[in-house]
Amino acid sequence: MLWSSESSKKAIPMTPTSYERSSSLDPVSHNSNDASIGSINGSINGTSRHMASGLTIQERASQLFQDAEILAPMVRASTTPLRSLALSYGCDLVYSEEIIDRAITSTERVYNETMGTIGTIDYRRKMESFSPNVQRRMATNIDPFHSAIPVIRIDPELERSKLIFQLGTGSANLALPAALTVQNDVSGIDINMGCPKKFSVSGGMGSALLEDLPRACDIVNVLARNVNVPVSCKIRLLEDDTKTVHFVTALVKAGASAIAIHGREVGDMAQQPAQLDRLVGVVKLLKSSSSIGVPIIVNGDMYARNDMVNLRRRSGADAVMLARPSLYNTSIFRKPLHHRVDHDGEAYYESQEEETRYGYDSKLLLSKTQVIRDYLEHAKAYDGYVKNVKYVVCEMMTNRRTPSNLSSFMPAEKFSRGQTIADVCKCTSIESLCNIWDVSRSSVDSLASQADSGKESVGAVDMHNYDDRYFLDPEALRKEQKEKDNGPGKETEMASACNDAFINSGRSIRGSDRILEKMGKRLPNSVSYNNQICAYVKNGNIDEALDLLSAVEAKCVETGNVAIRPNVSTYTLVIKALSKSKVNPQRTQDALDRIDALNDINNSDSLRIDVDCACYNAVMDAWGWSSAPDKVQRANKLFHRMLELYKSESNLQVKPNIVTLNSLLNACAFARVKGGEGHAAALLEVATNAFEMFANGEYGSANGLTYFTMLKIFSKFLPMNDDRTEKMKNTFYQCCENGCLDKKVFRQLEKGMPVNELKLLLGDGLSIGSAGNVRMDKHKKTIG
Repeated sequence: MLWSSESSKKAIPMTPTSYERSSSLDPVSHNSNDASIGSINGSINGTSRHMASGLTIQERASQLFQDAEILAPMVRASTTPLRSLALSYGCDLVYSEEIIDRAITSTERVYNETMGTIGTIDYRRKMESFSPNVQRRMATNIDPFHSAIPVIRIDPELERSKLIFQLGTGSANLALPAALTVQNDVSGIDINMGCPKKFSVSGGMGSALLEDLPRACDIVNVLARNVNVPVSCKIRLLEDDTKTVHFVTALVKAGASAIAIHGREVGDMAQQPAQLDRLVGVVKLLKSSSSIGVPIIVNGDMYARNDMVNLRRRSGADAVMLARPSLYNTSIFRKPLHHRVDHDGEAYYESQEEETRYGYDSKLLLSKTQVIRDYLEHAKAYDGYVKNVKYVVCEMMTNRRTPSNLSSFMPAEKFSRGQTIADVCKCTSIESLCNIWDVSRSSVDSLASQADSGKESVGAVDMHNYDDRYFLDPEALRKEQKEKDNGPGKETEMASACNDAFINSGRSIRGSDRILEKMGKRLPNSVSYNNQICAYVKNGNIDEALDLLSAVEAKCVETGNVAIRPNVSTYTLVIKALSKSKVNPQRTQDALDRIDALNDINNSDSLRIDVDCACYNAVMDAWGWSSAPDKVQRANKLFHRMLELYKSESNLQVKPNIVTLNSLLNACAFARVKGGEGHAAALLEVATNAFEMFANGEYGSANGLTYFTMLKIFSKFLPMNDDRTEKMKNTFYQCCENGCLDKKVFRQLEKGMPVNELKLLLGDGLSIGSAGNVRMDKHKKTIG
C-alpha cells in the first residue's frame, strides 16, 4: 500500500508555493521561466545563484549526489510508478526518462489533486500544440482534462527534492526554455549525451553530442548560467581514456555540476560486459585532476549491492547509477540496517564476509513476483500508461539483456502462478495486469479511463513505438525494422558516401576511416546523412548537397523511416548556403517550400520539421539581393507568413527579429521602380508598415542599419519636398533616441535632404566631411 488511509489522499487546495521541498532546495518563485534571459544573466553573480541557506549551485550538487544510489533515466521505464517504487525501496535520487526539449516547452503545468497524498504536478501538452485533427478528437472527449497523457507527472511530496529531469536536446536555444519550464519542480537538469538510439541521435541529441564538443559545451553553459538548479550530463566512454577525460573537463569548465559516465562506448551491445576497468581508470584520472571538483557518478553492470560498493571503492566515484539492474530487481536499492558511511563519504561494511552477503543472492532482495506486484500498485496509484507499464513488467520478468558474463548468476525466475511474458502482452489495461498478478484494488483508485477501456488516450504520444513483439519475437521485429529502415546493402552505400564527403570537404582521411568503421557497427541515420550534406555545403558543392537532400526526403516519405529524416539544422545550413551564393533566389525559396511539402506529406506531429526565423531571413536576403522584379512582394509574403505562424503559435521559432526587418527593408531599398508613382508608393507602404511594427519593441529594437535603410528608401521613393524632409527628420530623431547614430546615417541624410534643412537639423556645430565623417565644432552651439 502507498497510503495508510483513505483520508490521507484528500485533495489539498494548492497554489504553486503551497507545498515545500523536504530539503532546503526550494526555489523562491515558480515564474522564473517568464523572466528574460537577459535579466537572469544579469544576476548570475548575485544572490540568485545561491540557496536561502547560502549554498552555491555546485555545493547543492555535491550534497545531492554524494554517496547516492540513483535510478537511471530509461525510456518508457523511468516514469512516476518506477521512480516512486525505487524511492520506497531506498533509492536516493531518481532520473526521469529522457524528455525532448520541444515536448516539455509545449506543455502547461497542471495541479492534479486526484493523485498522490497532496496531488501531483502534471506537465500536459497544450491543446493548441496538437494537430487540428487531434484537437477535434480531444474536444469530443467527455473528460478533456485526462484526454492527454502527461509528458511528465511529478509527485511533489515524494520526488521534488530527489528528482533529476533528463533533457534530450541538441540546441542551447531549445534547451533553455525547456529547462526553465520545469526547474522549480525538480532538483536538477541532466543533459542526455549518451543515448545511442535513433530517436535521439537523429535530432543531434544524445550520443551525437559526444562528437560535437563545442555544441555540447554551449548547451551546458547556457543552462548553467540561467537555471537555478544544478546542471549535470550523462555521457559514455569515448574511444580512448584521454578523450573521455578531455570531454568531461570541457563540460565542467562550461558549467556542469556533476557528470555520470556509462562504462560502455557508443556501439557496444547491451549483452556485452561494461568496460569497468576503463571506467575505473577514467574516474581516477578525473578525481586526480585539480580542475575537476564535481561529483562523478559511475554507471554499468552493478547487479548486486557489493558490485556498487566495489566499483565505488575501486574508482573513487561519488555515486552509482543503476539502469537495467533496477529493472531486473528494483529491490536492489534496499539497504542493510548497518549500512554506514565513513568520514570520507564512502559506504563500507565491517568485513569482506559481510559485504559478500549482499551479492546476487542477497537476502535483502525481494522476490521478483513481489517487486512486480509492488510496481503495479504504484502504476495504479499514479495512473500509469498501460504500454509503459507492460514494458516494465516484461523487463522485470526476463534476464534477456543481462551481460553474458553475469547471466549465470541471475537465472529467469519462476513466478507464483506461472505467469509468462505472453500473458502480460495480452493485457490491454492496468486492471487486467493486476488481475494476473493477484494485485488487489489499491486504496487509491486509478483514473484508468483509457486503461480500463483498453483504448489509448487520443492525446497519447508513444514516441518510441512499443510493440509486444519486442519481448515475444525480438529477432523478427529487429529484422523487420532493419529492412524497413535501410534495405539490403545500405550500410556499405552509406559508408562510401560519407567517405567521399569527408574527402571532398578536405577533412582528414582518418575522419572518413572512422565513419567507415562506425558504419560497420550500426545502421546509418540522419546524423550520417546530415554530416555528408554539411560536408558538401562547406566545400561549396551545393548542388550535390541538394541532390542528397532530395534523395533522403524521398526515401523518408517512401519508407516512413524517421531515423533518416533531415533535421532543421541541415535545412538551415543548405538555405543559408544558397542565399549567400546569390545565384538564383528561387532555389533558396524552393528549399524552404520543400519543408512545408514534407510536413504536409508526413501529417504527423512527431515528424514535423519546424524551421526557425534564420531560415526565413536567409530566403528574404536571397530575394533582397537579387534582381527579380517581384522581390519585394516575395520578401513581404515571407514576412507575413512568419507573423502568421508566430501569432497562431503554429511555430514559435519563426518570431521575426530585427534581421527580418532589415532583410525586408533591404529588398525595398534596392528594388527597381517600374510603373511610376503607384509602384513607388506600394514599395514605400511595405517598408513603412514593417518599420512601424517594430516601433513597440515586440520583435526587437531597430539598429543603425535599420534607420540608414529607411532613410535610403525615403530618398529613393519620395520626391524632394517637405513631406520627404519631415519623414527623414522624424527617422533621424528616432535614431538619436535609440542611440543608433553612425556614419552611414549621416551620409544618407546628406544625400536625401536639402542643404539648408540639413544644417538646421544638425546645428551649426555639426558638419559632414567629404568622407562622410561627422565633425563637431565645440565652440558653436548646436540646435539638432
